[in-house]
Amino acid sequence: MAHYDKFLEKQLKLVEVAHKEMKKHISPLLIPSEMDNWKDILESGAAKHGANNWLEKDGNKSSHKDMHDSMFHHLAESFVGNTKDKDSGFHPLLHLATRALMCYTSQMRNLVHSDDELK
Repeated sequence: MAHYDKFLEKQLKLVEVAHKEMKKHISPLLIPSEMDNWKDILESGAAKHGANNWLEKDGNKSSHKDMHDSMFHHLAESFVGNTKDKDSGFHPLLHLATRALMCYTSQMRNLVHSDDELK
């Protein structure tokens, strides 16, 4: 087991080094710090539904319809001036952006939710 732990520790260090190197090449002018906040939405969702539940075939609130319903809902919330989601406290546009990235990821991976399968 100790050998495996050392292996994992080494892999984590390699990931940290790679991440630091990548950050050197991304201009802070191109990616404002606020755009990093989508991770908070994923963490909040993971606490509520389980980590990466939205990538599963039967994931909660992750069908094509659910994804788009959520995006439209959060857009409408922002449109009427709401700046905090009633459940999470995060800005509705942050929810919208995160849902859009989730939907994009699902499509790029050709994931099909069980509710979206042809019957």
